[in-house]
Amino acid sequence: MKTFKELFLEKDLSKQYDGFILFNSKTKKYVKYPYPKGKDNRDVEDAAIRDQMKLTGLERYYFSVVDFVPKGEFSTWGGK
Repeated sequence: MKTFKELFLEKDLSKQYDGFILFNSKTKKYVKYPYPKGKDNRDVEDAAIRDQMKLTGLERYYFSVVDFVPKGEFSTWGGK
């Protein structure tokens, strides 16, 4: 199994995770997003943050990726 650093450098976290959790520090809410196969994880995360910024009207600094959804658990995963 590859380390997180090795996966991050590959830029495709869909090989290890189904998705990621985005946290809004102002509202204290979490939103789950999928990782599409073959996409650069940073591009996917940035798009999710832009989506949340548009929906909430908040600035970017309120949002951060705080966790990852393990493979095969996207539909049932509720957090740690």
